[in-house]
Parts: sequence; C-alpha cells; structure tokens
Amino acid sequence: MVLPLQVIVSHSASNVLLSRSVLRCVVGSVSSAKNSVLQNLKSVFGSSVPPVDDSSHPSAARPLTSEVEEAKGVISARIREVTSRLAELESLKADFANSMNSEYAFFEQQQSADLAATLRTYAALQAKRADRCR
Repeated sequence: MVLPLQVIVSHSASNVLLSRSVLRCVVGSVSSAKNSVLQNLKSVFGSSVPPVDDSSHPSAARPLTSEVEEAKGVISARIREVTSRLAELESLKADFANSMNSEYAFFEQQQSADLAATLRTYAALQAKRADRCR
C-alpha cells in the first residue's frame, strides 16, 4: 500500500512542476506560445481546450491581459489545490508509516514472547528427559 501513495505523491508533485512551467509559458508573446500554453493547460486540467484562431484575435501576437490573468488565476488555484493534496498525502503517508511501525513493533514483541515461551518449554522437556536418563 505504500507504493500507491508514493505514486500519487510523485504524480501530484509533477503536476505542480508542470503548472509552474505552464505559468512561465503564459507570459510568452507569440501566437504559438498561446497555443502551447492552451495545450499545456489542456494536459494539466484534462479538459478540451481548442487552439486559438489567430485571425479572430485583434492582437494575434500577444495574449490579452485578461486571458493571461485568468490563466494565472486558474493555474494558481490548481497549484494551491495540488499543494494542499500533497500535504494531505504526506500526512497520510506519515500516519501510515507510524501505524506500520507500531504494528511491526507489536508483532516483533509477540514473536519474541512466543519464541521465549517455546524455548522455555523446550528447556523444560530437555530437563525432564535428562532427569529420566539419570
């Protein structure tokens, strides 16, 4: 069960890194950068984002400030969400590790007690056998 948590944590961390790289792309000034940003947003958020039609934009070479601000807001919100999830997963991972450690300690203590009882029983049987042989 530890492995899936590690996979989820690393996946969440990669989403944060991807979101940061997308944030840097948003400020690009060429049309291809806009399409690249939209494609990255599509991959980050998993939704369908159509490519920008340059002919429909009055300033095809520069993204609109409102679009950039909106994208930054969405990305920032996503980063906060992923960071929150990551913190929650780290907490769950620590709780799970502590639980496993206490379970292992209990198991180890139980095994030691069982082994000690078995050795005492064996020693008692050997002592009886030795007494019979005398």
